[in-house]
Amino acid sequence: QKAEALIDSLAAGNQSSPRVLHLRARLLAQQSKFADAATLEASLCNASSSSADDCNDLAWTDLFIPSSAAQQMVSAAEKAFQLTHSSSLSVLHTLALVQATSGDLKDARAAGYRVLEGEGISDQVLTVFGRIAEEIGLPTAAREYYRRVSHQETGPALSNYSFAQTRLQQLPAHPPPIS
Repeated sequence: QKAEALIDSLAAGNQSSPRVLHLRARLLAQQSKFADAATLEASLCNASSSSADDCNDLAWTDLFIPSSAAQQMVSAAEKAFQLTHSSSLSVLHTLALVQATSGDLKDARAAGYRVLEGEGISDQVLTVFGRIAEEIGLPTAAREYYRRVSHQETGPALSNYSFAQTRLQQLPAHPPPIS
């Protein structure tokens, strides 16, 4: 409630300013209201003055919504990547996850390797290859990647750790036997 009051005081007559919308979206995401957050982020990403962060935030939040519109997620991630002139590893990480989620595994793997080159083994790399493993039907491998993502005590609801935990919950408890 304190955060909402602070955002309301910042709004002071301009409820639709990009700054206010961004803060409201972040608050909604922290409250695990991902669909509501994505709605606000979509208005920011679709604006003519959108930034790479606006679009990356939308694509990343969409990854937390099970029935998210794939085309919106892909468009937002690609726009964010273009706006950074292909120079941001965090945006590339989001793009790789979106590509894996949408079934574009070849490009997801290539992007994952670029993140690996830039960061070495990191939580970002683990989530990308965990998601790819899921998509190709290797839940045991995916589970191992996700379990290696480090836990941050103060991590936000949209952290890599939260993403990994969400994916772990969605994996089958016992993978089917190989026939």
